Amino acid sequence: MKCVLIVPRLPSLSTRIAFPPQVPLGHVMVGSSLMRGGHEVVLLDGDVRKLSLRSTVRHAKDLQPDCILIGHPASTAGHPHAMQLAQSLRRELGSTPIGYGGLHPTYHASEVLAAGDVDFVITHEAERVTRDLVDGLAKGPQGAFKAPGVMSRQQLIAQPTEPIVDLDEFRPIWSGPWQLHRYRAHGMRSAVVQFSRGCPRRCSYCGQWDFWKTWRHRTVESFVSEIDELSRLGARLFWIADENWSLRQDLFLRLLEGLRSVNRGHHLIVAMESAHVIRDAAHLKLYREAGLTQLMLGLDGEDKDLLGSNPKRRADGQLASVLDKVHAAGMTSIINHFMPASGAGRPEDWDRLRACRADFYNTLQPTPHRWTSYGQRASGQIYNRDLSNWDYRMPVLARSRGEWLAKRWRAKETELRLNAPSALRAAWAMVRGRRPPAPLLARSAFWAGMVFVREVAVLIAATLTWLATYPCPRARKQPASPKRSLVVLP
Repeated sequence: MKCVLIVPRLPSLSTRIAFPPQVPLGHVMVGSSLMRGGHEVVLLDGDVRKLSLRSTVRHAKDLQPDCILIGHPASTAGHPHAMQLAQSLRRELGSTPIGYGGLHPTYHASEVLAAGDVDFVITHEAERVTRDLVDGLAKGPQGAFKAPGVMSRQQLIAQPTEPIVDLDEFRPIWSGPWQLHRYRAHGMRSAVVQFSRGCPRRCSYCGQWDFWKTWRHRTVESFVSEIDELSRLGARLFWIADENWSLRQDLFLRLLEGLRSVNRGHHLIVAMESAHVIRDAAHLKLYREAGLTQLMLGLDGEDKDLLGSNPKRRADGQLASVLDKVHAAGMTSIINHFMPASGAGRPEDWDRLRACRADFYNTLQPTPHRWTSYGQRASGQIYNRDLSNWDYRMPVLARSRGEWLAKRWRAKETELRLNAPSALRAAWAMVRGRRPPAPLLARSAFWAGMVFVREVAVLIAATLTWLATYPCPRARKQPASPKRSLVVLP
């Protein structure tokens, strides 16, 4: 069958200034699985091509697909755009089967199907599920309903599907029709790759650990050969879509040694637990030789309602000295920190973050996804119900528009206070020539600053609009004084 995999355009993300759309890894992996099954695959990425809804539908219709598969890398924030696309495709393509997969539709399948435009919801890990679905569609409509992990209006409860054990079996085929030349970041051709899946923690706000289930990993040899293949295809910047790839130190160090052997000047931007960087303080030279350039570190606060019973481990006292060694080894650091759900942090929390001496600080907002325990507890506090804003940059919980705007202002104030000293320190270090990755650091700082400026500009406009429409209290009418008769004294 001819399967067209579509990414809808996501114009609402403020970070698009700094980070343009990247390779949709999920689409690549699903498409690779379909190719191995003998199906024809076409990727239509409306996001990277900046296609309007109408243009995306027109291109899809011209391809004459046997089935349409929709997904997006932005989870909940991309869901409204995906549903609009499905509605338009249904009008133009009639009875062509439309499937929709990803994190958000997995947990909202009944609502997605009730809208009437999507025929199949592909739940959890889509590589094997989608191939079973398409194989069933090739045999006839009834065969598709029996595919494990697939929900439809005829089958509202999906048959259970086991997690993929051998990730190498579903590794991407990068020679496929992905048009890799379209994807760039920081002036370099880029790619998104994944070494492992799953998470041993159970943070109550996280919407992904239940999706991926158990932690699994690729073989070192397979992953290293994939990086080598992409390097030969021209990629120089790699985003590691996996914050737990460093979970096992022995495996991680062996992986770094393999990456060092194929390093042709590539840059790896990775998400890691700060405790793992502290653990590997003696191996930071190997980090850099393997190509690691930017480390994005999660550092949660004290909000137990967010962290649940198994939070990310904290080691604040050691982190500052280790980040100094990270800088000396030629790498930069970014600390991602969740704002408290109340919106107001304690001064000692900001002092603790500032003392880490990271290059950049990124504030995130707790987002109450309905399928998480945190989302279920906070369901009555939701103010911002526009799902396209549920991107961890925009606050969702508030009692009024005034409180919602105040939370946004506090987040920007926090970023300014935290980033201004480190930006000045980084600029001074670059002037003195003490930062080896100065060009990449400078580009990152510039574009991160542009995201901040854009978000502040949008916030100013929203605040002025709110103030212009805020109802002013009416002056109370004074009761009319009684008429007094004129008394003429004798």
